[in-house]
Amino acid sequence: MMNHIKVGKVTVAEKNFMLPIYNRRASLEELILTVSEKVHPDLYGKINNDLASTRIEYDNWWQKMQQKYSWKVNQNGYWIMDFNTCEVMLNEECEQANV
Repeated sequence: MMNHIKVGKVTVAEKNFMLPIYNRRASLEELILTVSEKVHPDLYGKINNDLASTRIEYDNWWQKMQQKYSWKVNQNGYWIMDFNTCEVMLNEECEQANV
């Protein structure tokens, strides 16, 4: 079960910087699922390399924003942004007791 906690907000300029990175990462993650490494090893390698560098850019942006705004951090969580409102939430995994 996930728990969403609002931790802050970014500027419109910061959101506009992140949006193409977010879209690129999502697109590459979908694309790599459709390309067979055995059938198209060169293409697969290019997509995988691009995905790796895009993930680094994505993670670096979040780290930079966390340092700038001092957002809450949790080992079992990750940040998400509402691109409509620029609000940032921390999604935390919560343990549920079996009743």
